[in-house]
Amino acid sequence: MSTKTENFSNSNQSWRQRCAVDMKSEITIWRYMSIEKWLSLLTTKKLLFSRLDCFADKNEVSFVVAKLKKLMNPSLHEGLDYHLTALKSYMYASCWNMGDRECRSLWYAYTGDARLGVAIKTSVKSVYDSLNTTYLPNCYKVDYETEYNDPEMLQVVEFPLTIKQPEYASEKELRFLINKPNIKLGSKDAPTQRLPQPTILLEDCNLNVLIKNFMITPFAETWQAKAIEEASYSLLPKLKGKLLQSEIFEL
Repeated sequence: MSTKTENFSNSNQSWRQRCAVDMKSEITIWRYMSIEKWLSLLTTKKLLFSRLDCFADKNEVSFVVAKLKKLMNPSLHEGLDYHLTALKSYMYASCWNMGDRECRSLWYAYTGDARLGVAIKTSVKSVYDSLNTTYLPNCYKVDYETEYNDPEMLQVVEFPLTIKQPEYASEKELRFLINKPNIKLGSKDAPTQRLPQPTILLEDCNLNVLIKNFMITPFAETWQAKAIEEASYSLLPKLKGKLLQSEIFEL
């Protein structure tokens, strides 16, 4: 085995040990969402995955790429940029937070100006057990490490999608990633086609399995919280008994 190949193998193994999460993992995870997305989840019974190039952060993946570009031959930069642009156009993510407790900053980040929303508390295993999809996702912890120095790692599809700057470490993010290329291979009678690529994927989901507990935003008025609770039970009766009370009290 050449030194270059050995270095790549070691880098890949190190990254996977740090980031890859087994589908049977009982890691506690949270998903914060606006009231609109919560009601959509309950009515459609589908878990939403967003295409990476539609994320609000248009610099997604740029941190590790900029770092590793410095170690590459500049003649390869244009091809790499093309590859990463294409990658973000067919990779979809559902982003969650790892934590034993609720997170105030994430309530603010995901519930909009009205501060109305819900957080789901569950586990990685429960997400996998709940999904009924052709494109079963892979799961990774987002790594806030700065020491990656092997440009060959950019060949690994999920790698640049799981690395963020250390300044974002408080997010404790975990991602379920679905790889859905938009190429339909052709034959001698039909050419290869590039299919329309949706901005989101909605994957069938058993909500009774997915949702271990749920929590209503602590910033709702009493009447708003009651309305959210009653609407939730009406749409999914088995939510009764799963409501957690927020520990955030702000007068």
